[in-house]
Amino acid sequence: MNFFNIFTRNSPLNALVSNLRYTRKITNEKGHGPNLHRSNRAKRGLYHGKDVRFGNSISHSHAKTRRSWHPNVQNKRVWSQALNDWIRFQMTTTAIKKVDDYGGIDNYLLSLDEKTVRDSNYVTKQRNIVGSILYHQGKLKPYHIKLLGFDVNPPDLIFPTSTTEKPTKLTRVNIKTDDDDDDIHTVHL
Repeated sequence: MNFFNIFTRNSPLNALVSNLRYTRKITNEKGHGPNLHRSNRAKRGLYHGKDVRFGNSISHSHAKTRRSWHPNVQNKRVWSQALNDWIRFQMTTTAIKKVDDYGGIDNYLLSLDEKTVRDSNYVTKQRNIVGSILYHQGKLKPYHIKLLGFDVNPPDLIFPTSTTEKPTKLTRVNIKTDDDDDDIHTVHL
């Protein structure tokens, strides 16, 4: 085999080099990898990959003026089967449709990948609460148990595991007892 035959059009090495050029082109021209930036606004809710986009507004004379496009964000409360209560989120209309596609907010929160959840404190908190409830009900899949870290550190029980009874809010009552001391004892009902 001739040395120059290695770089012919149909050679495997030529296909490998062209494939590398193609993957470099789709990640980023500058070679810094894919853009993983999320705005602070998108970190506060469920945006399902939508974020502020920037571009030019072009007039009739082709003068370019910078402008931005904002996602359609709605303040929404959605019903959680695990919590047996409403949860409030800032959601894009795309995320609202995806929650329906996944069969509810519980399934949607558990299906989110770690990259989209780790920088959002509220979404992480709600996902851990839902996961904890489903873990204690025995309805959490082994994949999600490992994903949430419950195989190493099982969660504490937050609410009663009965789904028919809605958890009540704690109320504090001060009770004075007939003991020798005049202490007031606080009881949570």
